[in-house]
Amino acid sequence: MHLMRTALMSAATLALAACTTLIEEKPPANPQSVVDQRVALMKKFGAALGAAANQAQGKTTVAAARKTVADARAGLEPVTKLFPRGTALGDRGVTQSRALSIIFANRSDFEAKFDALAGRLAQLDAALAKNAKADIAKAIADTRAACSACHDKYRAPED
Repeated sequence: MHLMRTALMSAATLALAACTTLIEEKPPANPQSVVDQRVALMKKFGAALGAAANQAQGKTTVAAARKTVADARAGLEPVTKLFPRGTALGDRGVTQSRALSIIFANRSDFEAKFDALAGRLAQLDAALAKNAKADIAKAIADTRAACSACHDKYRAPED
């Protein structure tokens, strides 16, 4: 009897978890708005690379470049939450997106790539703080590689 009750409770727990997962997977009411929000945040990653390159060339200050990198780093956590199901290329209500639906089948890999990007942006900030041109150049290259690792797998090419 105890074994049967435990089995039933386990089944009920799994059923509840499945229902919760289905609820969380419901596409947003306005998926294009979500796409637009994530694109705006992701543009900050490119801006951080540009600011670091400009600083290395003497076109801007260390403080200005670090501020741009800090803004990009602040956008990392929110942007990962802006990839719900229903916001990929070809989904209903999405008029402009380059995100491939494979993101949802490989969520842990996708999020690991964002973790790697976080590390590279921290490396970039540390290099800027030291104002060491060789370290900045390496950090820029490493950050670009982290961006490309995700884009190559999870983003459609431009038309």
